[in-house]
Amino acid sequence: MTPQYVDVSTVKSHSARLADRLYVPDHKQYVCVLQSDIKLVKGARSSVELRLTGGVRQVVSTHLSQFQTYLNETLFVQVSRSYIVNLLYIDAIQPGSVEVDGLKVPLSPKYREALHRRLTLVRLRRESQRADSP
Repeated sequence: MTPQYVDVSTVKSHSARLADRLYVPDHKQYVCVLQSDIKLVKGARSSVELRLTGGVRQVVSTHLSQFQTYLNETLFVQVSRSYIVNLLYIDAIQPGSVEVDGLKVPLSPKYREALHRRLTLVRLRRESQRADSP
């Protein structure tokens, strides 16, 4: 009998697809939620609300800090005590908030620097500095 060989790239592809999946409780079953579909996570006491692509919302009975341990650290960043956002869905950043899919999410000073380190921000000189230049 000849040995069967597995294509390494296929295994890596399947592993990546599995890593993107979370199975969250929904009534008497666990439903699959793709992390890449999660736009933001909103914590409220002992539950979190997942806001997904397509306007879908999923509520999970757990604390935000506990749920955060399941999220891909590359995709997600905490921006306030009650919110974690997917970096891929940030539309705009203001001094005290980030905009995700038209929703203004508070950006706490405590988390601002961590967010800025994760993004490529194009920094321009201030207008007053440019006015002094010839």
